[in-house]
Amino acid sequence: MGRLPKGLLIAALLLIAPLIRAQSKTATNNGGTGQDSSAWNGCPEVTAGIWAPADCPLIVGSSDVLAQTTSQSTVNLLASAPASGRYRISYYANENGLCESGNVFVFLSFSWYDPVANRTSNSLSLVIGSTQSAPFGSIQGVLPIYVQSSTAVSYTSTVTGSCTTGGPASYDVHITLESVS
Repeated sequence: MGRLPKGLLIAALLLIAPLIRAQSKTATNNGGTGQDSSAWNGCPEVTAGIWAPADCPLIVGSSDVLAQTTSQSTVNLLASAPASGRYRISYYANENGLCESGNVFVFLSFSWYDPVANRTSNSLSLVIGSTQSAPFGSIQGVLPIYVQSSTAVSYTSTVTGSCTTGGPASYDVHITLESVS
């Protein structure tokens, strides 16, 4: 039996690529009702000599936390980077439970180590009030970073303010870390 032509092999791989799932790690949450998840980023997983195109990011960590009412201490998205390179943090946080009156503010702080020093970047504040507000009801962002091998990528959430009445105010956080190099 002869070998398949290269064009036919590539076409077959493109057809089955959506069936191949890239597994993600789920960061442990501190409170709330976080859920373990696997993520598929639309790219084939690198196995058995089959490689993903260079522009296909690979999800290497994630965290999904629901109904969080307090600050989160350090949550590792990636405990130890396998190699130095480019990574991308994508985050989304939204109001969950509201106050009757008063305001609660939440911001995320991301930390990593590049070849020179520890780095930190903070999100804008999520404002949780008495009504869900389009301009203030969610925050989101994408943060391109460079990470030194064998170092962690992590985040914390910080809650300030309080409900005058009602509550407790709560929020959801969804974060993905991708390797893009």
